[in-house]
Amino acid sequence: MVAVVRGVFEPMFTLKYALRQGGPKRLYLTHEGKWQNTVLTIDDTTVGTFANQKALKKGDRFILQDDLVLDVKLLKSGLRIRRNGKPIPGSSDYSKGNAHIAIIAVAAAGIINLFFTLVALILIILDVIFGINVFANLGVVPPNLVALAFSTTVEGLIFLGLSYWLSKYVSMLVLIVAIALQTANIGLNIMDVVQSNSSGGTSIISFKILILLGMLWGVSPLQKFKAQKAALEAEDTI
Repeated sequence: MVAVVRGVFEPMFTLKYALRQGGPKRLYLTHEGKWQNTVLTIDDTTVGTFANQKALKKGDRFILQDDLVLDVKLLKSGLRIRRNGKPIPGSSDYSKGNAHIAIIAVAAAGIINLFFTLVALILIILDVIFGINVFANLGVVPPNLVALAFSTTVEGLIFLGLSYWLSKYVSMLVLIVAIALQTANIGLNIMDVVQSNSSGGTSIISFKILILLGMLWGVSPLQKFKAQKAALEAEDTI
């Protein structure tokens, strides 16, 4: 009785894939919970089946018409589907890889700048409304808080915009622009520290350098992803 109930109420899942970048999602993969009774179809025609998760982990190759070869295998990282030896969009090895580190780093550059904007605004409010000059109490020459708030707001919004464009379009040009801006930002901060003969900004510089390293770390994975994408786009529509 339990087996019958499970069979009737076992949920079905459907995954849809395009066989090439920008193409229609013609490949459907349906399965029950835990990858049971997996069925692959292209244009409503069944091309392969897997009885259970064990069979899917073992993987299989399906040779179809028009010299189309599909390799399907379940890995720890997800479902790997390759068309003629190349990953199709959405499969586990067709991904941005460590390029997401660059996206996070660019976004972090924006967030940290907006954080400085918030700090500057708080200091302005304390000074103007409550008459509390934090820098005077510390014996430190105060910066131009209005200019600081404006510049960090602009920089923060620029970096957040770049992170959005980078995540959406996976553009190497966007990443290069972000790296150049962050490098220039660090250079200006170093000049300020040297001119003021103070070590107060070294921790901020160190943090910004870590963010820059994150951006640089994503260059190679981004190039690999772009190469995968270009290879698929170059293939003829099947």
